[in-house]
Amino acid sequence: MRLQPPLDGQPCCANNRLLTHILRNEWQYDRILLSDCGAIDDFWQKGRHHTHTDSVSAAVDALRAGTDLECGDTFQALAIALDKGLITETTLDSSLRRLFRARFQLGMFDPDSLVPYSTLPIDLVECPRHVEHAAEMARKSIVLLRNQNNTLPLHKKLRHIAVIGPNANDSIMPWGNYNGLPSHTVTILEGIRRKLPDAVVSFHQGCTLVDDTLRIDTGEALRIARQSDVILFVGGLSPTLEGEEMPVNAPGFRGGRPYLY
Repeated sequence: MRLQPPLDGQPCCANNRLLTHILRNEWQYDRILLSDCGAIDDFWQKGRHHTHTDSVSAAVDALRAGTDLECGDTFQALAIALDKGLITETTLDSSLRRLFRARFQLGMFDPDSLVPYSTLPIDLVECPRHVEHAAEMARKSIVLLRNQNNTLPLHKKLRHIAVIGPNANDSIMPWGNYNGLPSHTVTILEGIRRKLPDAVVSFHQGCTLVDDTLRIDTGEALRIARQSDVILFVGGLSPTLEGEEMPVNAPGFRGGRPYLY
């Protein structure tokens, strides 16, 4: 699949309107701009954006637009670009100043005694204040696509709730991907039971995420659903199946092919 330039015919990491005119000039952002991994490689490598013919032109345009640092290999061509006069040392120095300023601010050239970050205790990790902040972020980022017949919010005095679906009692699903390992996970089923301790909360997996050869007693799921006041279905994906480049051979997945191409 060919990737299309996302805006104005220019990839984002070399987009003059986004990076130069809006971010740098209008918003006065003067800190580091770092590319996503492989983003500038995509400018010129075969089968990708098709906006540049080689690594030199890709690196030059990204740097000129305001990208200071890349996660990838294309910026190695900046040395060739400099030798050919395609960029100046002044342009390079602008990015280098921002990069070194960040390193100085992080204390990378100072002894630990002068760096406040070196004294941060490990018990700050997952401390109550940070846990509550994460919970607040989760609450404020919930998106309700539709509220059919004003079904939500559910009444707290519901007597019988059916929770059905392959992700309802999965402790890994809430992690997303690019994740660390939490000290504990509250599954959706567990959270509902905690929130409504006086209700009868019945659970059935109902189906699997992808394996349609595994036989599941869906009749039991229907029985639970019929005797309940409300049915909560928990489907979706799981980090066991989706990620950037995962060797998943299942219907709808790419069998290990990189997700972009």
